[in-house]
Formats: sequence, C-alpha cells, structure tokens
Amino acid sequence: MHDSLTVQLGTGLSYVRSHVWLWGTFATAASAYLMFHGPILLFIVKEQMRRSAAVLGLVFAVGGLGSITAAVLLGSGMRRLDHAYAARLRQLVGDPADHTPALVGPN
Repeated sequence: MHDSLTVQLGTGLSYVRSHVWLWGTFATAASAYLMFHGPILLFIVKEQMRRSAAVLGLVFAVGGLGSITAAVLLGSGMRRLDHAYAARLRQLVGDPADHTPALVGPN
C-alpha cells in the first residue's frame, strides 16, 4: 500500500535534512538562481532585447516546463544516463538562461 503524499513528503524532507551535502547543495543552487539568473534574465530581456515583461514571464515559464519535462523523463525509468547525455538533455529542456536569445528572437 502506498503512503499518502504528506507522509512521502515528510519522509523525503527528513532524509534531505539528515544529509548536509544534500540540503547544502539545494540551498546553494536556490540562492544562485535567485541572485544570478533572475536579475540576469531581467536585464537581458528588458534592457538588451527591449522586450516586455510578458516575454520575461514566458522565458521563466518555458524554463519551468523544461525542468518538469526533464524530471518526468528522468524519473520515469531513464535512471541510467551517461553524464554527457544528461547534460545535453538539461541544456535542451532545462534552464532558460541558456536559451534566452533563441526564445525571444532578435531585436
């Protein structure tokens, strides 16, 4: 029998809390994204490309969808990937900072 979602979340969070390297990695990545990717994407889209806030929202949404897609693909049985393939998959569908010019086009 499967545990409820709240039990699974609690178990996962307690596991992460018990491993310093894991929550340290998550905290570092989260702060890096908040400090660097947000302001950098804002600057690129608004100032250099002269696009609207709607386009910035679209860039963030596409990045989120790419992250969800990668999580579903990796979590649904594609567990044994070679490192180069995993990096390429992340590059293709993951982070919008890598694809901003391709998403919003030239001026």
